[in-house]
Amino acid sequence: MTLQDLVIPNPNEQKKYTAIIEAAFKVFARDGLHKGKIADIAKEAGVGKGTVYEYFRSKEEIFTAILNQFFDLIQVGLDEVNRLEIPADQKVRMLLELNLDWFKTTTTEEALIVTEIWAQGLRSFYIGQPDDALILRYRKIQSTMMSILNQGVTDGVFRAVESETLAILLMATLDGIGLHFLMNQSLDIEKLKRVTIRAFLEGILVRPNSTQPQE
Repeated sequence: MTLQDLVIPNPNEQKKYTAIIEAAFKVFARDGLHKGKIADIAKEAGVGKGTVYEYFRSKEEIFTAILNQFFDLIQVGLDEVNRLEIPADQKVRMLLELNLDWFKTTTTEEALIVTEIWAQGLRSFYIGQPDDALILRYRKIQSTMMSILNQGVTDGVFRAVESETLAILLMATLDGIGLHFLMNQSLDIEKLKRVTIRAFLEGILVRPNSTQPQE
């Protein structure tokens, strides 16, 4: 269950909510974050302007909803992987595959919008108005990654590594790949997956050769 399900449990209401978010993606992709208007989003969604305001008090709340949707997708995937009763190195492999596969299913416009909104959220830190909810979501993702890394150390699969630092490194790697994807959509995602998984695991595995992916 997502936060959206908790706030909007009625299926019909959820359908409208989703339609507005999808319309916002299209409008922001076409007009940009600053020029995209609530009226245009309503028209694209096939609802009245007032209906949009029933769900979102401002355009900024739509930005937040888009980021929430993105982070929900990541967190749900991480939680599903973490619940599996498999070795930690397999979990790391799966979480990298899940996150990198996102670039194969998303459009450039969607990836750009998420990046722009994320950057806009980061600016709030510099003006003393941090988004606490955004911070908590990011830290939860980091915490889940740390849990997987700590499992690997406890089980003797990984060397005695500093899980917090490695989780940050892992997240930074995925963020960096995202930026390169925006500049070059012809990136070979499958090759990136193989190289990233091998490079990361070989650095922390007690016996790296035993789980080395085949080329």
